[in-house]
Amino acid sequence: MGIVRVWRSSGKFRVGVVITATLIVLALLHQLIIQLVIGDTEPLATGSFAIFLSPVWEHPLGTDRFGRDVLALVLVGLPNSLIVAGIAGVIS
Repeated sequence: MGIVRVWRSSGKFRVGVVITATLIVLALLHQLIIQLVIGDTEPLATGSFAIFLSPVWEHPLGTDRFGRDVLALVLVGLPNSLIVAGIAGVIS
């Protein structure tokens, strides 16, 4: 039961597991989250929204210079980032 012992004794391990689990859940549910926060508008299409909007409820991370929602960009890229991280972990 080495994992249980590490879980109990290491706060850093617990924080790492929670962050990793949160990222995995976000990656699995990214389409649903985008639909709930942004709605029916295509969030990745250029010019979908005004450029350089500050963070508001409709765009929690704002928009970029092309009028794309930054949260949608992060969520769409997250699954690929986790795959690369997993491959790098296995290789190392």
